[in-house]
Amino acid sequence: MENYKNKAGNILNKLTALMLTITLCISAFCAVECRAEASSDEKTEENIKLMMALGFFTSDRFDEFDSERYMTRLEFSGALGKMFRFEEKTDEQVFSDVPLGTENAGYIGAAYDLGIFSGDGDGCFRPYDYITYSEVKKSILYAAGYNKKVDEAGAQNLRRFAESDLTKGLTYADSQKMRRSDIANIFENALDMCVLYSESIVYSDGKAYEEMKKDKDKTVLTY
Repeated sequence: MENYKNKAGNILNKLTALMLTITLCISAFCAVECRAEASSDEKTEENIKLMMALGFFTSDRFDEFDSERYMTRLEFSGALGKMFRFEEKTDEQVFSDVPLGTENAGYIGAAYDLGIFSGDGDGCFRPYDYITYSEVKKSILYAAGYNKKVDEAGAQNLRRFAESDLTKGLTYADSQKMRRSDIANIFENALDMCVLYSESIVYSDGKAYEEMKKDKDKTVLTY
């Protein structure tokens, strides 16, 4: 009988030790997760402050910035236009649902002329729809010149590398609606992305052609 009691006691002690070990592991894992989340939140807050300091984002009429609010296509157009320093188009209405005088209408018109925005095929822009991750990526890449032919062999690789830089550390689905905090994180990645520039090349046949070139010193922030 005494042997059974000893065995039961040993089993109970082992189970207690195992449960304590599991509890400590879970606590440690949660602590790491919390630190990672806090670090991510701090980085996002820094990115928001940077975008506001650069003038890409603006606070509302109450001098507040709701970082978790979804960003509309209209608001994104203004942020994109400011980041790439578009010259606003204010003399012609491009889309039927964005009248002249509408906030950021000039940036929308400029982006249309540059081939960045094309609307929905019915002459509408849907300015108050929320911007998606896929639309954000395409707009930034196009604004940086990656919608243009660079050269026959390297065009796809250049765009692939640029998109990789733009999306590093981000895990959004293409159809996901973007919050203002999400846009801040994407824009922070975009600042160091190279911007393509055009150069006129005269070939042996005497004809001049425009080619797109990449210079590592010409980034979204410095070009």
